[in-house]
Amino acid sequence: MVGRHKLFIVLHNLLPLFIFVFGITSSWDTPTLTEATKQDVGRRKLATQNNPGFISIDCGVEEDYLNDETGIFYKSDKDFIGTGENHDISPSASGTNYYPVHWREYRNLRSFPNGKKNCYTLKPEQGRNNSYRIRASFLYGNYDDKNKIPEFELYVGVNYWDTVRLPSVWYMLFLEIIHFFTADTGYVCLVNTGFGVPFISALELRLSNDSAFNTTNSVALGNVKTVDLGISSNNSFRYKDDGYDRIWLPLQFPSSVPISPSLNIANQGNDLYKVPAEVLRTAIRPVNGSRSLNYTYHSSLFPSSQYLVCFYFAEVVETARQDQLRKFTITLNGVKSKPITLEYLKPLSVSSQNLPVQGVINFTIDATEESDLPPILNAMEFYRVLPLPFSPTATTDGKKQELRCNQPITTWDKQKKNLIQALFLYLPSKQLAVIVEGDAIMAIKQTYNIIKDDWQGDPCLPEVYTWSGLTCRFNGTPRIISLNLSASKLMGAISLSFSDLQAIESLDLSNNELTGPVPEVLSQLPNLKVLNLSGNQLTGLVPQSLKDKSDNGSLVLSLPENPDLCQMDSCHDKEKNKFVVPVVASIVSVLVLIFLSILFVFCIIRRRRQGVSRLSLHDNVTTRDAVYFLSLEHILDLITVDILHEC
Repeated sequence: MVGRHKLFIVLHNLLPLFIFVFGITSSWDTPTLTEATKQDVGRRKLATQNNPGFISIDCGVEEDYLNDETGIFYKSDKDFIGTGENHDISPSASGTNYYPVHWREYRNLRSFPNGKKNCYTLKPEQGRNNSYRIRASFLYGNYDDKNKIPEFELYVGVNYWDTVRLPSVWYMLFLEIIHFFTADTGYVCLVNTGFGVPFISALELRLSNDSAFNTTNSVALGNVKTVDLGISSNNSFRYKDDGYDRIWLPLQFPSSVPISPSLNIANQGNDLYKVPAEVLRTAIRPVNGSRSLNYTYHSSLFPSSQYLVCFYFAEVVETARQDQLRKFTITLNGVKSKPITLEYLKPLSVSSQNLPVQGVINFTIDATEESDLPPILNAMEFYRVLPLPFSPTATTDGKKQELRCNQPITTWDKQKKNLIQALFLYLPSKQLAVIVEGDAIMAIKQTYNIIKDDWQGDPCLPEVYTWSGLTCRFNGTPRIISLNLSASKLMGAISLSFSDLQAIESLDLSNNELTGPVPEVLSQLPNLKVLNLSGNQLTGLVPQSLKDKSDNGSLVLSLPENPDLCQMDSCHDKEKNKFVVPVVASIVSVLVLIFLSILFVFCIIRRRRQGVSRLSLHDNVTTRDAVYFLSLEHILDLITVDILHEC
């Protein structure tokens, strides 16, 4: 039995390593090329169970569902946003339009008639320090029977992403960005600019590869084109072996002809770009007699933008694996690459990561002199570099490492808080589930269930959409310097989260239904100059530290209309006298407890000497049954279990 137990422990410890190694190995596999011909999305299966980094949100539905057409599991957006209205698109053309027919998520939408800024809160499992492809989709579909297409702005976090402009009622717009998460939580916000009611059809997140696309906290990549070359269809495509679940569009490439061979091979390699096999099955080559492919892209909207260009190749012509050589160079905006030789059925990705491409994308793919065959190109992607000039509200205002659980810490009694602090001092190596990151202003919002249309996303940014009741300082990283929650129907104790707003200068909590004592920790706010707690139901004593600041003029303290709050110095004197007897009684109780504990341990040791020590593991008696005494660690473990149970 002991041997089996040890074997189980070894296997249990090796399991995470096995999962890690297997995960790395499987992520290096490129898609498999098969005999299957290219099919539209209605017959493709996008198995998401193998992609834990996928989050698919259908905006405007009540229940989660599995889309049988694509194999993608979609979640209702009701857990990601608390505002807006659900609508179905007009039935007049939903049965004949390509996207609603094949993609169920575009048959409905969520609109936002109220509020200037409405934000989706995104918390992917691998959020912080990871990049995600975020795709927002928009199909107006005359859902409101007004036949008037709105125009509005889209933000990712605190930075402008794009403007949603639809050329027609049934136009399907995809906006895609590769964004680096600097925190566990991110936001996608729709901003009403006065040109109609914002709406959204779907929101999808796909875990990306930082090495392939190199996004940072100051730069994102906006997708411009994802092009599948050589296909005959005019429809969009999604493929089950696309690790990023991209939407591939056809493109009529100038002076080229398609190549569509029939293949039946399996190919593996290291492909950071995860190009699906079906995309690599087809390609284009120059028209007969030509040995060059040429293409130019220019955007009048962004004439000075920088771009990332990705070229995808795979030799798919049977004769190329014999004695014929296909060798070429790429000249991108005047910069020529080294010669590139394609090997039969081996994918190759080339990107311009180390080459700044600005303004216009102009490239030529030329066959070299020794090449027997003209150049080919299977697919390509263009990304526009999006600067992210603004940083979120300062983490000292928003986030702080502290002891928290679903139950606000302010509701824990003083004994438990003191014992928990002792637990951390005594057992620093224990990792408790109650330690998480909290967001101060979000915690305040959640604690008091504050419902305001504009209290979404970042509290300070964009600057013109700062939360109502807040004033922020914007010289550098935004800081909250004033918070006015007067007459906001706040109930319960004053949350300790207010003490996390380290830059705050004015705090107004007047005319609410706050109860309990005034937290002394408020006196430790270094910049606090005005504190208004009048018109509540506070009790107990006003902390002496707050009174001292008020007396010396460094703090304007307002406390009237709190009938049970004692503000006189005499209260402090009475309180001192009132606590003399309980303190003495507590000391005596502690001494008695120590004496009884020593006596208890002494009795156990005496019993052990009388024969209990003869017990062993082979007698079906555990060591705790044989030798058991009250240790501090055991007491603290019991306290931990009790508090975790409450959480």
